[in-house]
Amino acid sequence: MKIYSSINTKTLGKLLKRYKLKTTGKEEILKASKIRSTTWSGLNRLARNIVFKESVTKKKNK
Repeated sequence: MKIYSSINTKTLGKLLKRYKLKTTGKEEILKASKIRSTTWSGLNRLARNIVFKESVTKKKNK
């Protein structure tokens, strides 16, 4: 499956590696990157929100 996004794939890979996300979080980032009007700051903000949500669910499960 090829993913065509409006953002450079190398730098998108670096973003995904920086934020250690679960697969659902990565899918959200990739879906957002396909939108033509997406900016880097928007993707970073989305990644931070996903990381926060994942950390809250981890704390609730413990």
